[in-house]
Order: sequence, then structure tokens, then C-alpha cells
Amino acid sequence: MYHTFCNRSLQLILVALAAVIAYGNSLQVPFYFDDYPSIKNNTMLTEGGPIDVFLHFGQRGVAYLSFYLNHSIHGLSVEGYHVGNILTHIAVSLCIYWLISLLLNVSNCQTNRHNNAAKWLPLLCAVIFAVHPLNSQAVTYIVQRTAALSAFFYLAALCCYLLLRTAQQLNQKLCAFFAFALFTLLALFTKQNAFTLPVILIAAELCFFNSLKRRQVLSLLAVIAGALVLTYHFSPDTLVALDKHTRETTRFSRLDYFIHQLPILWMYIGKFFAPINLRLEYPFLIGSFPPWVIWLSALAHSAVIAFAIYNRRSLPLVSFGIFFFYGAHIVESGIIPIRDLAVEHRTYLPNVGILVLLSAVLSRLSVQRHYFIWFPSTVVICTLISLTIARNQFWLSPEKFYLNEYHLDPNNTRVINNLAKYYYDNGDKQKALALFEESYQKSEGLMRGDEATNYLVLKIQQGEITEAYQLGNQLLKDISDPYVRSVILQNLGYMSLRTKKMSLAEYYLRKASNLKGAPNKVLLGLSVSLAEQGKFNEAMVLVERILARDKNHSGALKLKRKLAHFL
Repeated sequence: MYHTFCNRSLQLILVALAAVIAYGNSLQVPFYFDDYPSIKNNTMLTEGGPIDVFLHFGQRGVAYLSFYLNHSIHGLSVEGYHVGNILTHIAVSLCIYWLISLLLNVSNCQTNRHNNAAKWLPLLCAVIFAVHPLNSQAVTYIVQRTAALSAFFYLAALCCYLLLRTAQQLNQKLCAFFAFALFTLLALFTKQNAFTLPVILIAAELCFFNSLKRRQVLSLLAVIAGALVLTYHFSPDTLVALDKHTRETTRFSRLDYFIHQLPILWMYIGKFFAPINLRLEYPFLIGSFPPWVIWLSALAHSAVIAFAIYNRRSLPLVSFGIFFFYGAHIVESGIIPIRDLAVEHRTYLPNVGILVLLSAVLSRLSVQRHYFIWFPSTVVICTLISLTIARNQFWLSPEKFYLNEYHLDPNNTRVINNLAKYYYDNGDKQKALALFEESYQKSEGLMRGDEATNYLVLKIQQGEITEAYQLGNQLLKDISDPYVRSVILQNLGYMSLRTKKMSLAEYYLRKASNLKGAPNKVLLGLSVSLAEQGKFNEAMVLVERILARDKNHSGALKLKRKLAHFL
């Protein structure tokens, strides 16, 4: 028992050490892309409390609470955020070790055989995951902690469920049940892809416990389909609302999104086995794949899934790995349209299915001769570590990173915009303005939120007031996101204050103040514009509102003293 404990502890340490070696050079990677609105410029992290943050971010509340904790301890020092990401990734890797161990034990018990591979395969799979460069986007890109943290809770819930199903004593079952419920709840409030967990639990029942029959699964699907039909007949507005809340974009249909995911899924699988030419985003659009590629991809996926269904009892571990891969992809690579057709961090959780499949294959190939696996495995792991370190080197240099992405896809407006922002922050305003103009032209009126606000801010700082008003008003027509609209309105409002256009400042800042979560800066600017127009009572009401949030707010206190002379 003691020897087993020491051996397992050593293996867990090796998993953590491998992750630290692979990602140790990422601690100085700066903020990128969505890090700015989500963390660096997120007023909720500075003005709200933990409950405010959780309620504001809803289904990602737990992830943003972790950012709130980082911000409270480290401010905007990136090292603290990266330590948090690496620790989360280590926790996920250890969960994979635990999951593979449980699955091998369940599978071995089912076949009544002892497999020595169960002693070392969990370590191999966990280390491969810990150092794999395809995971770098979820680990090195700070805001994608959402993907890693969700995966941790998701896998921990799955492990607890397996313990619950295999435990013999009542107290063990109760502990496993409550842990399963807790981790499931945390996963559901970390990222939306956690809603696929029931699918994976059904797959586990079908593959390992045989408690569900095909007829029961088909009956469940029939009930769901019937419920949707009845809902459409008696309350079509409910489905309209459901449609609205289960899509990120209306630029393409669910069917178009789904059929284009079919070849993309094969690309993801290829990247797992040959992780080269990694990139932030892939330039796939609706129409990027010819029909024959889509049909061939669909046929290949159907064959793989049919194989898993047919062999779920004879090859339970193989089938479960296949079910896990496809099941975990349902939300982001299924019928929920997302603006970016393909990004690497979506593979973080589903690739656990490939590792389960790999463990099943290696387990069967090396029941007695597992020592022959170690040399090629060591070569593979060292190669993966070197690729991950090299990928992190790209992330360390924003100019190098953006230029590489720009050369890979010259039409990627988000990359162009962020390269422009990099040049602007480093004093090269002419390069920045030219790139912002290029980004705006190529976006064809569909600029992202951060792109739009960066371009508007540069116009204002360059003193192009008329052009800034025109751009800002056009962006307000094109953009519906409340946060981005608030930032645009705030910039237009403060520009109007500086140019002494008080009625215009009131107009923009009042609209910004009506949006949910309006920051104190908006309220203060609006109160200043009201005071300058002689609307002292209204201005005082807003000042008191600011002081109710922050009794030591210096700007509000200063304005309150001035208003006292007129009231």
C-alpha cells in the first residue's frame, strides 16, 4: 500500500513538473485580444464585489471570479494570471490521470483481466496532455482560462460520477454524489460547453455499466423531439427566445455552421497528432469547403460513430473515447453558430476523448511488453515540450505574434486591429492609423467590439473630431453588444465634454448610463454635463448615486462641493 502511494505520488509530481517545464516561459506573456475587455479594461473587476461579478457574468461567473481573485491580489501584473492558468492546467492534467485510471480499472473489471498498463498509461496520457502545444491557446492566452477551468470541473465531476457508480459502501457513495453535484454546478457556471456533461454520462452508462438500453435512449430522444414540436405548436415565442440565446451570431444558419464543422473536426484531430503551424484563428468561412469535402467528412464521422455504437460492449474504452470526443464538441462545434468557425482552444476538453482512445489502443497492444512503449513515448513528449516552448515564444513578443498571424491571414481584422494597437502603444501612430483604416475597410461594417473602440479612441486622440462622431454613430448602428456600446457612448460623451458640447455629452452619456452595469466614470461625466447646463439637482442625484457605491470617490466629492454652492 505504501509503495503504491509513493509510486502514484511520484507520477502526479511528474505530471505537474512536465506542465511547468512546458509553460514556464509563458509567465511574461502580455495581455492579448479578449484579455483587454474581459480583464484589463473590465470595470466590474475593480468596482464590483464577488457577488456582483458572479451575477454579471452569469454562466461564466465562476471563471470571472477567478479573474477577480487574481485582480484583487496581483492587479494587472500578468505573472499572477499566468500562474493561475498553469495551476488550472496542472489540475486538469491530474484529473486526466485520475480519469484514465478509473476507466482502465472499470474496463479491466468488466473483462475480468489484469492489465499492467493501468499502472503507467494514466501517467503517459496525463503528461502528453500537460505538454501538448495544441493546449497552449487555452493555457497561455489568459482569458481562455474559461476553457481550462471548465474542463477541470467537468472532468472532476465525471470522475466523481464513476466513483459513485463503482463505490461499494454507502458513505463512499454519498461523498461521491455530493462531490459530483458540486463539480457539475461549478462547471455549468464556468463555461457553456459544460452542458454536454449529461451526454458523456449517458455514454459512460452505455459503455461501462450497460444500465441503459438502446430503446431507452431512443425513447428519451423521442420525448425531447416531441417536447420541441409541442412547444413550437403552442408557444413558438419560446423557441424564438431559445434560438436567440443559443447562437453568438446571425451571420449564418445553424445548418451551415454544422456542416462546416465536419471537416474542421478532422483538422482538429490532425492537429492533435501533428501539432504544427498552430495559429490563433483559422480563416475558414461559409463556403470554404467544397461539397465533396463536407460529404466525405460526414461519411467518415458517421463510420467512426457507428463503430463506437456497435462495439460499445466489446471495446468499451475505445467507444467511450469516441463518444467523449464528439460529445464534448457538441456546443462549440455543433449547431450553435459562433462567429469564429475554428479556434484551437475548443479542442482542450474534447481531446481528452482522444487520450482515452489512445489509452485503450496502447492497453491492448502492450499488456505484457509495455516497457517498449517508453522510448518512443519519451521522444514524443520531448518533441511536444519543445513545440510548446516555441509556441510560447511567439506569444511573448506581441509584434512577432501579430505579424505571424497577419502573414497567415491578411484579412483577419482582429489581428490587424491588435497589431495597430501595438504600434500605437509603442508610439508609431502612423503605422497604427493605417492599420486601423485597413481593419475598418476589411470588416465591411462588422467590426468586433475591441476593434471598433480602439479605432474610435485613436480617431479622438488624433483630434479628428468630425470623423470620430461619424465613426461612433455608425458603430452604434452596427454593434448590439451592451458593453461595447457603453464604451463607444462613453468615448463620444467625454469627447463632447472636452469640446464643450454639453448637450451632446449629456445625450451620449445618458444613453450609456441606461445600460446595465454603467461605471462610475459614465455617471460622473453625465453629472458634469448636467451641471454645466445648470441642471444642478439632476447632477446632485447622480453624484449621490456614485457616492453610494464609493463613498471616497474623489471626482464625485469634488463635484458635490461645487454643486453645494448652487443648491
